[in-house]
Amino acid sequence: MLEKGLPGEVVDRVGGRVQRSGTMREMLGALAWDVALTRNKSLVEGVAEMELLASYLEAMEVIDKVTFDLSLARGLDYYTGLIYEVVPDRTSQPTTQVGSIAAGGRYDGLVGMYGRRPLPCIGVSFGVDRIFTILDARREKKSGSDLASRTDVYIMAFGGKDFDGLLLERMRVARQLWNAGIRAEFTAKVKPKPVQQFNSSKGVPAAVIVGREELEAGQVRVKRLHLGPKNEDLKEKGQLILRENLVEEVKRLLASPSSRQGY
Repeated sequence: MLEKGLPGEVVDRVGGRVQRSGTMREMLGALAWDVALTRNKSLVEGVAEMELLASYLEAMEVIDKVTFDLSLARGLDYYTGLIYEVVPDRTSQPTTQVGSIAAGGRYDGLVGMYGRRPLPCIGVSFGVDRIFTILDARREKKSGSDLASRTDVYIMAFGGKDFDGLLLERMRVARQLWNAGIRAEFTAKVKPKPVQQFNSSKGVPAAVIVGREELEAGQVRVKRLHLGPKNEDLKEKGQLILRENLVEEVKRLLASPSSRQGY
């Protein structure tokens, strides 16, 4: 920066900022002052995107596993937003030092350069050799068999005219089920259509359905999936239960797959 002609005091200020890192909320709180002070458009938009990411991480209860590092930099000529790196958990495998095992970010303008219209994109690349190094080191510590790669519950969201997709709510329900050892999934689409969700749930035995009115009343719906024609399956709303009883009801449903009573 000095070679580019920037004053020394400006270089020191920039250098001090790009070396800052911390938890998502710590860093967003620190950047709030910069946003209020400068009102720079790029900074405002960037902080807003990170706030949205933080809300997703909190809904999934994994925000404590993410740090916000201003020194991280990747491909400034084509990345247009969030960038990230994935590093292995040092506490679970302290003897394997391999650095990052995946990295990527958002590059909205890159693919559109070769087509007729803009195309939003986000991607990630994996360090296969590094991942296998970690797996080899951990394999010796494993004695049990792997879990089957199937899903027990698919989380859906339905709504009316003003339906916003309830993405955060679906994330929270997924985390509640995961914490109880129940294998659950949901579509990453912000506003998924009912048919799309049912198509994605093919082979999954049960569903948890969330809606705005039900959530406001502290309730969700639980139902068995794919017991008949698709149209009939879509019409069947499922059993309305209290959110606090969700785990118990789902486990009961999964434990008696031949029983349809109440669902």
